[in-house]
Amino acid sequence: MADLLGGPEVYPRRWQWDEDSLLKVKNGFGESSGASDDILAAGSAPVVTSFKISNGVASTAKGTVTLNNVATNLPMQYIASESATFAGASWQAYSTAPSFSLSVGSGTKTVYFKVRNILVNLES
Repeated sequence: MADLLGGPEVYPRRWQWDEDSLLKVKNGFGESSGASDDILAAGSAPVVTSFKISNGVASTAKGTVTLNNVATNLPMQYIASESATFAGASWQAYSTAPSFSLSVGSGTKTVYFKVRNILVNLES
């Protein structure tokens, strides 16, 4: 309930977050302009603690394999490639067992894999 001078309401509180995460306060005289602030979320880079291609099989005749992995610290995305520079690869939503298409041809293939989280935008 507003006081007689139109001061801010004590109860119920009327706080509103708009689409841009700005805090606005409203009282009997109207609504405030938005206020914002920046903050760096504390967190740690994700770490891949286990990685196996198709649960560790020694060889495969299939062109598509599964990248079984375990990562800590809330990974949000992963990237995988046969190139150590990840050329041509793009970040995907994190999964503990994503599918991966191997390049054509026989022989030993190396798959590089890393993850990142959105909190601190770090990767490992």
